[in-house]
Amino acid sequence: MKKNRVFILAILVLGFISIYGYGKTESAKLQKSINGEIIKIDLNKSQIKILTGKGEEYVVSYAPNTNFKKIQPGAVNLEKAVVINPNDLGEGDKLLALGKIDEVEKTVEANQIVIVSAKDLSELSEKSRQEWYRNGIVGEIVAVDPVAKQATVKIRKKEISETVTLKFPDVSQIRRFSNNSVAYKDAVAVSLENIKPNDLFRALVNDKGNGISEVREILVGSFQLSSGTVTEINQNSQQLKIKELVSGQVMTVVLNKNTYARAFSQEFSELIRDNLKKQDTSLPADFGQQIRNMPAANISEIKVGDMILFNSLAQEKPVSVTALYLFTGVEPFLLPIQKRLQSSKNQSNFKLGLPEGLNNLVLGL
Repeated sequence: MKKNRVFILAILVLGFISIYGYGKTESAKLQKSINGEIIKIDLNKSQIKILTGKGEEYVVSYAPNTNFKKIQPGAVNLEKAVVINPNDLGEGDKLLALGKIDEVEKTVEANQIVIVSAKDLSELSEKSRQEWYRNGIVGEIVAVDPVAKQATVKIRKKEISETVTLKFPDVSQIRRFSNNSVAYKDAVAVSLENIKPNDLFRALVNDKGNGISEVREILVGSFQLSSGTVTEINQNSQQLKIKELVSGQVMTVVLNKNTYARAFSQEFSELIRDNLKKQDTSLPADFGQQIRNMPAANISEIKVGDMILFNSLAQEKPVSVTALYLFTGVEPFLLPIQKRLQSSKNQSNFKLGLPEGLNNLVLGL
């Protein structure tokens, strides 16, 4: 999530410069611009291949008189830009090229190139990650009062649930996840009125004490945690058909490039199982890091009869959903739940009783 936010910042910065920084001095040329990430550099041919945000590849050609400059993340003009040369470029750098663009051949004859280095972006991403770690909170919206510009929320600290008040000054940034993605770039700016009870959130706040925090930035979304047994697999379309655990309904689960898939370790799944036996829904303090360190789950490794656990955007009686997060290796704790469900006399109101942290993962990893 943080990398996406830094990437968007870089692109916005480069776009701003293309319009305002360069345009002020070279407006008579009516130059076009394009930006993306450097994926290949050929110094012998004086060419740079970039991948745009739309997933298109362009070849940027430069000449001896092409002007190269580097800016820092967050810069809004070229006043502090540093003059560089092609040897200073690296794969992963974010690049803005200005010049003659051939949309058909996907080529650019650049007379100016501006970059933000991958190293600088990585350092900014790490600073952002540390900032969110120190001052970030994750929880659930309880109530919203747009008139008072505040919300009551439930968060967890050291396995204890707390209710706190979030204040929203005018400078608060509010974004809502949409388009079946929890990538920062896909979150849309909304007003406080668009935050609803039961939404999950992740917020960067300033703690004011006495159970009150002031929101600097908040990301919200409505998600559901589901599970089931795989009945059909289509690797070409990256889709699974499952029999949902509680309702028995057949659902299609779609995986895409944004799906975060991990294979739970036997030890981790057995820990959840053992805790549930004791009616303990807590998770290890470092469970997020543990999951990040687990191997990726690939659809090619999933078999009919396997059980999966996944998050998706909340829908009423969904038939097809896009998995935001998907976990395999979950049989140790889902099979006992399935047995209890089968023996339950009131299956319509059956609750999985899984740790709420598994649903909050959608905003926590």
